Amino acid sequence: MNDATSNHPDVAAIEIQADDTAPHAHKPYTRFLAFLSAILLVSAAFHTAVFFVAGTSWAGFVSWRKPIIFAISFAVTNLTLAWILCLLPRAERKGWLLAGSFGFAGFVEVCLISMQQWRGVPSHFNTVTSFDQNVVIIMGAMFAPIILSLIGIGIWSLNSLPRGMNLTLGMRIGMLFLIVGQVAGAVIILKALPMLREHNGNVAALYPAITAYKHPHAISLHAVQVLVVVGMLADRLLKNAESGKRVVLVTTFILFTVLVVSFPGVV
Repeated sequence: MNDATSNHPDVAAIEIQADDTAPHAHKPYTRFLAFLSAILLVSAAFHTAVFFVAGTSWAGFVSWRKPIIFAISFAVTNLTLAWILCLLPRAERKGWLLAGSFGFAGFVEVCLISMQQWRGVPSHFNTVTSFDQNVVIIMGAMFAPIILSLIGIGIWSLNSLPRGMNLTLGMRIGMLFLIVGQVAGAVIILKALPMLREHNGNVAALYPAITAYKHPHAISLHAVQVLVVVGMLADRLLKNAESGKRVVLVTTFILFTVLVVSFPGVV
């Protein structure tokens, strides 16, 4: 056992536990999330090629940016959640309920966004036709399983992740950021709906105001990846557990500050 390991409480026990449960580290529901991530990344690569061939604008409500960015975002989030779930105790029913709900809802949302882009119409807040209205309703319905599954995984991670690692601390704080990210998405929707009525369903008129909320939404959604990487590096590179903990907490403070400043009207 090296010096770094000896200074981390319970790390030896964690390593033994990891070895004993190695065959079960990758559960069926984590493989499901990884499988969906692979499909989404292929979709993102394909739509990136389409974007360059089409030569259209990256900005706007109708843009190949949306199927690309949403596919990458959900793919990365799926992989992150799969990693967290791999460290949690094996629980088939709970795991499938949480991972399955998030994975399915995110995949449906990306598919609908891609479909609307191929139709040449906005994917969000588009109520021009009854078909478009139904698409918006379905996308809105996907919010419930996404946020509820994140809350469920967050609570599970607070209670059951291995103790004594900075990686665990990063994962727990990151899950809180991820939940905040979904709340930020809900704020975007709540702000857009009255504006949509005010502009008689003209989605293009919403773009400047809604764009301002994309940054806090994105920061909070993907802070978890930053914190997980920082926590993992702290465990590997720092000999003192308290030093690693301080690094994770300082990173958290920086991310939180950037998140608050990114909200419109704060600065």
